[in-house]
Amino acid sequence: MNFNQLKTKHPIAFINKFILALMLPVIIAGCGSFTSQPTPAPTPQLSELERDLKAVRGPLILHIYLVARADGAKLTREDFAFINQNKPLETQEARITDDSRQVILGMNVVFPPEKLQALQSRFNVTEDAR
Repeated sequence: MNFNQLKTKHPIAFINKFILALMLPVIIAGCGSFTSQPTPAPTPQLSELERDLKAVRGPLILHIYLVARADGAKLTREDFAFINQNKPLETQEARITDDSRQVILGMNVVFPPEKLQALQSRFNVTEDAR
């Protein structure tokens, strides 16, 4: 091998190594990380009631009450009017469930006994525990 052959091979080898050095991080980054990341667990499907309860809950809502007919039937206009008339003034959130079988009342005070008794005379009223 003569001197001219070494001179011409050497710059090409240097350029190849330079290109490889530049491309190696790109190739490694494109392959993804070497540590396996756990797949997030699928979020459970919420029922209509759970979705509505989640919508009512908030930082100012301390008490949530569910009002439903004792026979489990859909609430009527008269039922809604009676609930509206007897819910506390401090009620911050009132939501009718999608199936119109319950009303969710959210407030930051305890249900006044006289209003609670009036509703309980006609409906099942339960407090939802957070």
